Amino acid sequence: MQDWLWMSAGDLGRGIGAGDIDPLALAQTYLEAIDAHPERDRIYAVVTADRALAEAGAASARAKAGQRLGPLDGVPVSWKDLFDSAGVATEAG
Repeated sequence: MQDWLWMSAGDLGRGIGAGDIDPLALAQTYLEAIDAHPERDRIYAVVTADRALAEAGAASARAKAGQRLGPLDGVPVSWKDLFDSAGVATEAG
């Protein structure tokens, strides 16, 4: 849903907690928006879509089971490539 793209992280987290937002659908929405952006390759050095979808699927299962890890569990995060992340090249750009 396009409205999700303009919501704060806190509002997204509350929506997930209330069962109104599915983390997997949320991640898919963000990935579609990233892919559709004309400057995608200049904005994102790497997009780890498979990893994002796997983690969102796990967050979705936790949310449905009432076992969220915290208030932002399932909220997508954009990570600057100067921070180390397991399995992803750090370009410091």
